[in-house]
Amino acid sequence: MGLHFAEALVFLYLNSRGPSSLAEMAREMRFAHPSVLRHIDGLEKAGYVSRKPHPKDRRVKVIHLTAKGKAQVKTVMDIAKSIHKKATTGFSPKKTEQLGADLMHLIRNLDGSKNDT
Repeated sequence: MGLHFAEALVFLYLNSRGPSSLAEMAREMRFAHPSVLRHIDGLEKAGYVSRKPHPKDRRVKVIHLTAKGKAQVKTVMDIAKSIHKKATTGFSPKKTEQLGADLMHLIRNLDGSKNDT
């Protein structure tokens, strides 16, 4: 599809969470605001997302998957599943779950978030 890995993450975020503002996406994904903006720009240029005015705050733009983006969801999900399968080969489901929890713990430590485990 010609997407960079981080663009695919933004794509999958929008698919699972629905339309979101740039600030919401950056906070939820734990990415820097300028980084998310750059990825949205790439997805918009490719025709996968569009920006629409927020219904209550005209200073904010809400990012939506376009019809072209929605049509590609299955392809992106299939690619993500394939990568996940390859990455977790040889790991039990329990170990895979623990690895995910450990990685989230590392991310929380690095971004200064309160550790809730």
